[in-house]
Amino acid sequence: MTRRERLYTAQEVARLLGLSARRVRALAASRGVGRRIGPLWVFAGADVDAMRVRVPGRPPRQARGA
Repeated sequence: MTRRERLYTAQEVARLLGLSARRVRALAASRGVGRRIGPLWVFAGADVDAMRVRVPGRPPRQARGA
């Protein structure tokens, strides 16, 4: 018997991470996580954790004091 892991939709991940669903889909495509099933993106718990990690780079505009 295989263990089934909970899958999250892009909207659920967006709520968990405080992002928009569009940004979640963009992160998924750039980081190679998640799986596309028809028109939907679905994510395992490990995928959510991978998107939670900040990648070094230019800070968001509001954090730069602009």
